[in-house]
Amino acid sequence: MVRRSLKFISVIFSHYWNRKQLTDEVIVDMRFQTCQGCEHFRSNIVRKSCNLCKCTLSNKVHVLNKLSHDSESCPINKWSAMTPMKDNNNA
Repeated sequence: MVRRSLKFISVIFSHYWNRKQLTDEVIVDMRFQTCQGCEHFRSNIVRKSCNLCKCTLSNKVHVLNKLSHDSESCPINKWSAMTPMKDNNNA
């Protein structure tokens, strides 16, 4: 529980410190569908979560949802972090 809380705090801090963007709802939904088909996905009346990283998962774009952060990735590489696109006009 403590480790999960520390990871969550570090992700939120990193998100705000680096002014990272949240992904759009299409990406969040694709990630969520991938998670739902995974053997480590857990769901009950209260929450849906990953049994490996222990993150709460949702198909909604929200700062508290791991799937919404473009810098986050699946611990077993079923989906990856989004890399920022380079602006070729400033190269």
